Amino acid sequence: MARLARIVLPGIPHHVTQRGNGRAQTFFSDADYRYYRDLLVDQCGQHGVSILGWCLMPNHVHLILTPPDKDALRGALSRVHRMYAGHIHAREKRTGHFWQGRFGCVAMDEDHLVAAMAYVALNPVRAKLVEKAEDWPWSSVHAYRLAKKGDGVTNVKAAQPYLKAARQIIKAGEEDVRFKTLRQSETIGRPIGNDDFLRQAEQQVGRALKPGKRGPKP
Repeated sequence: MARLARIVLPGIPHHVTQRGNGRAQTFFSDADYRYYRDLLVDQCGQHGVSILGWCLMPNHVHLILTPPDKDALRGALSRVHRMYAGHIHAREKRTGHFWQGRFGCVAMDEDHLVAAMAYVALNPVRAKLVEKAEDWPWSSVHAYRLAKKGDGVTNVKAAQPYLKAARQIIKAGEEDVRFKTLRQSETIGRPIGNDDFLRQAEQQVGRALKPGKRGPKP
């Protein structure tokens, strides 16, 4: 199924993904991870975007962001990704597309937010980069563990109501039933949540968002 036109719901957490072009490597050193992280903090701060979760992988990024308005995600991330791509291209003397198309984003209800916080933190484990989520230095899992101290990136205050449940999933390190929905939604871009959440989202954007039922086979 083709990806929907980007749907951004102000004040709602979104699972955001961006991959390297052709799934090519995007981070080549610790300094690269730090540079992207710092750009993210700066631009999200300028656009009023709250960071509830993040994980920087060798060839893609996962973010959980809450925008104050429908243009804030695009405003913040377009600048982050343009500046980061320009930095790498200049250093490596490369040209061409660095990122694979536009970033994807999926608005979520609170139940799926909890799952997404764990899903994002467990990415390096699923990729077999580390044995435990906390062994990967470039994610919000450390803020979830440190709670009040934070990591200088994650809005721990905003994430606080969901930390206990998310930490339980992370600690178990197992596949949560909601992970499948999160993966599917990455491709389509449709908001995910219960009926009340989707009904409110439909009223906000003025269009149907619930998956349609397939008709009978001819």
